[in-house]
Amino acid sequence: MPNPEPLFVKSNGLTLRVWRWAAEAPPLLVVHGITNSARGWDFVCRELRGDLDVYAVDLRGHGESDKPEAGYHTSDYAADLAGLIQALDVAPTRVLGHSLGARASARLAADHPELVERLVLVDPPSESRYPWQVKEAMDGFLAGVRATRERGEAAVRAQYPHWTDEQVAARVEGHRRMSDRVMLDPVERYEPGSILDDLPRIQCPTLFVYGDVGHKGPRPGIVKPETAEQAGRLLKHGQLVFVPGTGHMVPWDDLAGFMAPVRSFLLGRATPSRPS
Repeated sequence: MPNPEPLFVKSNGLTLRVWRWAAEAPPLLVVHGITNSARGWDFVCRELRGDLDVYAVDLRGHGESDKPEAGYHTSDYAADLAGLIQALDVAPTRVLGHSLGARASARLAADHPELVERLVLVDPPSESRYPWQVKEAMDGFLAGVRATRERGEAAVRAQYPHWTDEQVAARVEGHRRMSDRVMLDPVERYEPGSILDDLPRIQCPTLFVYGDVGHKGPRPGIVKPETAEQAGRLLKHGQLVFVPGTGHMVPWDDLAGFMAPVRSFLLGRATPSRPS
């Protein structure tokens, strides 16, 4: 099984860990969600290797990247990604972001249209939240991370019994390495707004992928169908893809159903929308 090349890259005053699945092909930056890590996306990067020159990044506070005490707002993550793309000299690049990574990637594309050629947003948090809702969400993430640190693979398998050994191991390692400040700082420094505020400013073709809010698995989707439709109207060059039978963790729930539209879009092929 091929392994990626480890890199350390300076960006925005931090050192970020990047894993490169090298190929003589157009570049792609993969951006994970909160409490995850770049290695948590190995199973997707492996699918795309060869077709694309894939770079997966550990966001600040996660994995092997620097872990500052503060600076966990969308603008901070987006500035890190902008600096990373410039340092790697891969602009303009394709970008694929999931959850928090999608939120940061949307801000990146809105603020720096010259850096992003194509954008995939996977089940991003899409609605504004009150401070108490942010605290509730971050408390939940923190409890999950601490449970994994205490119980290891057993905690992850209890929540995600359908995951592969590789996916479980990556989750455990990601939880052990990440900083609690990722969850604490957004509570201490409330950030209003949502991804919908950034979508009208995005200039590049964008694929908005979402799962089912009624999914019976451990993590239902977090994008309501009506919110997805609103996102589609706000995007200048947007396509919506609903992946049935999946929740928030779309590729973990149905890798083939996720890869088919995403691969086609990233490679510039026609991507038919799927009804919600």
